[in-house]
Amino acid sequence: MDFTNPFFITSLLLGLIYIIAGWLMIKFPPKWPNYLYGYRTGRAMKNELNWNFAQRFSAKEMMKAGMVFLLIAVASPIIPSDDTTTVVTVVVLLFLLMMYPIISTEKALKKFDNKNSNKDE
Repeated sequence: MDFTNPFFITSLLLGLIYIIAGWLMIKFPPKWPNYLYGYRTGRAMKNELNWNFAQRFSAKEMMKAGMVFLLIAVASPIIPSDDTTTVVTVVVLLFLLMMYPIISTEKALKKFDNKNSNKDE
């Protein structure tokens, strides 16, 4: 395995960071909006119910994305890093994977918020 392959290094580091961050958020969930850490968007900070849901959900999604990053790291030796098209494809894939926890959490949070808003009426 080529440990100098940029895809390996990037995917491995991102995977480990995402998995550790997700684990920390599950193990030590952020308290109601703070300045240190947590999933912080307008919808997540709308109320405490949304906040707690967003923290748990985003942590799980981060861990899923981290596992995919690690799979990419394992597959990186077969990805040619000298072809421009391949490099662009992998960079786009990494970017989309970085966005996955945010997009999926916002989608789930919107559904969760709508469901709970209807209960109040």
